[in-house]
Amino acid sequence: FGGRAREETLACEIFPLLDQVRHARAHLRRWMRRRRVGTSWFLRPSRAYYQYQPLGVVGVLGAWNYQLLLTVGPMIDAIAAGN
Repeated sequence: FGGRAREETLACEIFPLLDQVRHARAHLRRWMRRRRVGTSWFLRPSRAYYQYQPLGVVGVLGAWNYQLLLTVGPMIDAIAAGN
């Protein structure tokens, strides 16, 4: 990564990125689960729920100063969202 110190690259790019991957993997099953919501009284005894689905295509743009963190980080979020 050019003239940047190895420790700065580890502390400011690699470790936060690994933490973001761990967080997404730990919570992904809960994020994918469908959630029940209440229904109106006149729709009883029906059930309603939110089922999250990806819609469309995602484009990720990155910056030049912290390439991995600012490019791969949003890409992890987009992949976890199903895009």
